[in-house]
Amino acid sequence: WNVLGYLENRDVYKALRSLKRISRGQILIAISTSETIKEFPHAGIGRLTIKPRLWWLRQFAGVGLTKNWGLEERFNQIGNWQAFVLDAGK
Repeated sequence: WNVLGYLENRDVYKALRSLKRISRGQILIAISTSETIKEFPHAGIGRLTIKPRLWWLRQFAGVGLTKNWGLEERFNQIGNWQAFVLDAGK
């Protein structure tokens, strides 16, 4: 939960590939994006990779993770989250 933002930019691809490899079904990922940092500046403390949501979506797609629009919308409405819900495709 909110771990990927602490990785160096160059390590994100490797971490996402590993997540896809070991995951079954859906993956729930919370990341402090550049959009959330604008709203909650303290959320950026210590994070090394703060990128826009679109950048993260491109990284997910690059390893074959697809966004689960329906589940993501429902989850984010429950607690006002800005999390990603992805399908690992297995």
